[in-house]
Amino acid sequence: MSNVFATMLVTHVVVGIIGVSATYALLMAILKKKPSLWFMKLSALIAFLSYLVSWGFGGYYYVLRYGSEVKPIINAGDYPWAHGIFMESKEHLFLFIPVLIFVSLLILWTHGHEVIANKDLKRALAFLIFITFLLALFVTLSGIIVSGGAG
Repeated sequence: MSNVFATMLVTHVVVGIIGVSATYALLMAILKKKPSLWFMKLSALIAFLSYLVSWGFGGYYYVLRYGSEVKPIINAGDYPWAHGIFMESKEHLFLFIPVLIFVSLLILWTHGHEVIANKDLKRALAFLIFITFLLALFVTLSGIIVSGGAG
């Protein structure tokens, strides 16, 4: 693997993990009795930007290398289901993650004080963040499985 592709792949993974971590931090923050609005806004912003950067590097790697070089190795190996199930799921589910975290970010920036003050709004946003986190965690674990399939 060339240095450019290795850098792209590592950037995709590391920045994606930063996004998942920031989403988790956001989830833990909103579950507090008295959450810090500043911290939640920052976490949501970091998560959103991280997902966009990871999406860009991952997509670029996918188009230039994965589809033509890595995917055939996985499909010809012992674990073709790694691509057929997990990469296909990852490709489609990831599309929701930046949108969901952006909605959370937008709500926090425009109505953050109302969310903190209103238990029902807070619970609804916590649920949205939880779903975003679960999707991001699934996508991350799917990436690990796909990488293992390339062996």
